[in-house]
Amino acid sequence: MSRRLLITFMSGAEDGRQVATGGPAVSIGREERNDIVVPFDSRVSRRHARIECAGDDLHITDLNSRNGTYLQDGSRITGSVKVAPGALFRLGRTWLKVERVD
Repeated sequence: MSRRLLITFMSGAEDGRQVATGGPAVSIGREERNDIVVPFDSRVSRRHARIECAGDDLHITDLNSRNGTYLQDGSRITGSVKVAPGALFRLGRTWLKVERVD
């Protein structure tokens, strides 16, 4: 069974908006071709990050963004990092939460 993701905006102009994906991976950024578009934050790169669900594991990957991707504890993501469901992370000035949907 393929797991899907639920991404919740936790700040900014779209605070509270939820996006359920159609599959186990999602791209996030300012460009319209991303699965999740963050249009109101100029610090978010065109292709900023990718989130993947592989089995029970969630991974966030920074896509060499200019301003970085950060976890709630303030650590900057380099490469791919495993996170727990419900993890908060920041792109630019926008906080998001990632969860699995079975």
